[in-house]
Amino acid sequence: LSCIYPYIAVLFIKNGAVIKNGIVYAEIPFGLFAVIFICAYSVILLFTKLIKIKKKTYCISFFHNGSSLGTTALYDSGNLLSDGRKSVIVVEWNVIKQLLGMENYEELYTHIDSMQLKILPFRALDKDVGTAVVFYADKIHIKENGNTFYKVPVGIINNSISSGYHALIGKEYI
Repeated sequence: LSCIYPYIAVLFIKNGAVIKNGIVYAEIPFGLFAVIFICAYSVILLFTKLIKIKKKTYCISFFHNGSSLGTTALYDSGNLLSDGRKSVIVVEWNVIKQLLGMENYEELYTHIDSMQLKILPFRALDKDVGTAVVFYADKIHIKENGNTFYKVPVGIINNSISSGYHALIGKEYI
């Protein structure tokens, strides 16, 4: 693409332009330069605003065995983790442990049968393959859209997601 820029420049500036080693040398009147600069800047600004991805966060409440807990979740369009039927909401252990009444992440593995937990492998963009321990929340509620879902798979991970949010929610729940 960069090889066509000199030829485009020659089309606009016909008087005395010289191309040497892929660089265009030309005398450009200040007014023309200002117009080209403003147009180029406007196009770049427009495209950056069009393709800019906004991070949309949601207040989400989890309900399980008579307890409830709220946290902030980020809409993650790349969250494809599924239990085979539904999209899994990924939550940090440090947040969800209060809802489950456990202190240590390792305790989850001793309750696999009694709580009907599943272990799902996943791969994050910046990490190697990990595992999420999945339980089924009785229900979740999304404050922003008022949606409530029942028997939702919630994947617990033993590391931090981000400083601004503590869960990842997929398109199915938005």
